[in-house]
Amino acid sequence: MADKPNLKGFLARLAGLLPGRKKAADASEPVAEAAVEPAPPAVPPFSLDNLARRLYHADNPGAALADFASNVDKRLLASQPVAPLEAFLAHALIDAGVGSNYVKLPAVSIVRPRTSGLFYVRVNEAEVPYLALLHVMGVEAALNAAYFITAYYGEAGPANEAQAWQFVHRVPASIISQLDPHQPFDPTPTADRPDGEWAARKAISLAIECL
Repeated sequence: MADKPNLKGFLARLAGLLPGRKKAADASEPVAEAAVEPAPPAVPPFSLDNLARRLYHADNPGAALADFASNVDKRLLASQPVAPLEAFLAHALIDAGVGSNYVKLPAVSIVRPRTSGLFYVRVNEAEVPYLALLHVMGVEAALNAAYFITAYYGEAGPANEAQAWQFVHRVPASIISQLDPHQPFDPTPTADRPDGEWAARKAISLAIECL
């Protein structure tokens, strides 16, 4: 007489193949812990006021600016964290010719009156080539652009460097939009208007610098 099949074992194997039994078995197994990704390195704070003090006390402000821009550029190339405003200022200074081997910036001094907070780059040489003078104006524009960004975004600063550039590009358009399109802008003093807008602005700026 042939042996009867092991019915109990067959039913047990069949029950193990059912979805409900498989889920219960999976639930009883220990769950592997998800790998915890390391937090990205914190972005170091950047203070424009500290940089301004460094430039004011530097024997060679031009070399100090070149050192600042080069240091930030190296950190960016090494994928090290850099504050967005710091990256913006470094790239703006490089665009202005800081650290360039083709244009030599003249000897300058950099001051920042407390009344306005703006940067003034004074040329300390009697004669300066026109191209070098344009680069000096670019340096002053880059520093003041960084000041406008800090005044708008506060201590937190922009979220990224692109946001800083977008803000700076909107500033001239905002200023120009305040001009009356029906009245051409002519700042030159005339006989009936000896104190034109340009004359008033120049007098105020000279008074601030003298203080």
